[in-house]
Amino acid sequence: MSSTSFSSVTISLDASDHLPVYLQIARQIRTLIEQGRLSPGDRLPSSRQLAQDLGISRTTSSNSYDLLTSEGYLLGVPKKGVFIAHRLPSLMPSLMPEQRVSDLAEIQPSTLGDRLRFDSGADVSLFPHQIWRRCLQQSWREPPRELLEGTMKSGLPALRQAVAGYLHAMRGLSVTPDQVIITAGNRDAISLLLSALKRISGVSSPSVWLENPCYPALAESVSSMGVNLDALAIDAEGAVCPSEMSGQLAAILTPSRQYPLGVAMSARRRQEWLDLCSQSNQSGHPFWLIEDDYDSEFIYQGRAQAPLMNADTQQHTLLVGSFSKILFRSLRIGYIVAPDQLVLPLLNSQQALGSMASLPLQPALSTFLTHGYFATHLRKMRRIYQQRRDHLLQLLHTELSDEFQITSTHTGMHLVALLKPESDLTDDQLARGAAELGLTLNRLSSHYFTGEPQQGLLLGFSALSEPYMSEGVERLLQTLQRGRGNGDH
Repeated sequence: MSSTSFSSVTISLDASDHLPVYLQIARQIRTLIEQGRLSPGDRLPSSRQLAQDLGISRTTSSNSYDLLTSEGYLLGVPKKGVFIAHRLPSLMPSLMPEQRVSDLAEIQPSTLGDRLRFDSGADVSLFPHQIWRRCLQQSWREPPRELLEGTMKSGLPALRQAVAGYLHAMRGLSVTPDQVIITAGNRDAISLLLSALKRISGVSSPSVWLENPCYPALAESVSSMGVNLDALAIDAEGAVCPSEMSGQLAAILTPSRQYPLGVAMSARRRQEWLDLCSQSNQSGHPFWLIEDDYDSEFIYQGRAQAPLMNADTQQHTLLVGSFSKILFRSLRIGYIVAPDQLVLPLLNSQQALGSMASLPLQPALSTFLTHGYFATHLRKMRRIYQQRRDHLLQLLHTELSDEFQITSTHTGMHLVALLKPESDLTDDQLARGAAELGLTLNRLSSHYFTGEPQQGLLLGFSALSEPYMSEGVERLLQTLQRGRGNGDH
């Protein structure tokens, strides 16, 4: 089918439909492909032409094409146009619009394909592999001798310079490359920081404040270092400041977006923490704020908050970030931004512990950052992840609002679905039931290291196309129906 004949195919927009317009368009084009009315290799009109034909904005038509491209239905060819992909994604019967949950109940789990999970990682299928390959080739033409010998303290100088520039452009943080230390990611950075702070304090078994709930592996890692954990409650403004200090060495916070609850720390609460830090240090008790900048790059509304370091006049705050969450998990490259007084202790600790950061990939990442490829990729993924978030929100509100309190989010890569107080089910019961249907669920309760946990689910959307999210919600709904039906309460 030519692009002109596509104009004769009716795409009707319904103002009363609860779906956003770009999702309505994508759904109808997807249906045309599945019905064989659009065939592999057919050229579609440009996003500009489609917008004119339908009387919508070009942003809306572009979002539709971007979504279908991310799902594997469309292929964009530079200077030629947009085409139906030759290798279309295979849809299971359970994904077709007319199939209901009752139909799905008749299908045995073994016929549902691979196990599913709501993945909050990066969608590596959309990573610009060709650009990355060029960065690798360019950076290894004449690699520095120190790179080959692995003797570069704190990381590749060019990458540290690139990270400083990136933080200035994206977060308004003015730091020198000397303040940047390259790590293998957030957990490596936290271990390095606590090791250095323990050495400085001279306390063999110090205590730190840690948000509760938090990333389970972080709590385990901190505990394994002989550090005691003191829990920080989370409310609508973020981590609650303790009423009194009792010799804690540091607080590990996620102000931009608390993990896993997704709360952004209010300006008032941020100032409370800075005041607490200042008061403790002025009274002779050294105290540090460690800001874990977890997945704050994906902002769908408004602007990112400035790091705590921007407003810290005492120079007792640190920033921890990672590129692995944005690009791909196996990259294993992150960074610490430290005040000048902590740089040497951190380097000493890094030398004592051994650097875990990958040196061979650092030149490529430096090129990727300095040439603007990272910023371009980030803008693209923000748009796609926002579309996927919207789709998952719509599914949850339509299918699961009776059981869950759904919290929306302006940032991040996952949603939180809290089980309503009147529910007789626990998230552990849901997880066990879903496992029988090939669905792996991430339980909120597993993220608490002390106290009575909230019951709910973390539902990632970033790494999943719309059909897989739809299937995941179908399986979750079936799990709930089974739980009600068999009395497993």
